[in-house]
Amino acid sequence: MVSTMDDVRWLTEQEERAWRGLQFMQMHLEHELAQQLAVESGLSYPDYHVLVTLTDQPTGQMRLFELGVGGRWRCRWWCAA
Repeated sequence: MVSTMDDVRWLTEQEERAWRGLQFMQMHLEHELAQQLAVESGLSYPDYHVLVTLTDQPTGQMRLFELGVGGRWRCRWWCAA
C-alpha cells in the first residue's frame, strides 16, 4: 500500500520540540566525545570506531569492505598502521 502525504501523521508541536531537542543533544554529545577522544588519545572518532570494531574480531583483523570504510586516504592510513 502506498501512503500519500495526507496519510502521514506528523508530529505535534510538543513531539517536534522533543525530537529536535533529542537530535541537538545527540549531536552535541558526539561532538564533545570526539573532542575529548582527540585530546586524550590523538584518535579521531572514525579511527576509534574502526579500532573498536576490530577488537570485536577474534583475529583483530577485517577486510576494508567489511568495515564499511570509505575514503581512500583513510584506508591508506589504516592499512599502513
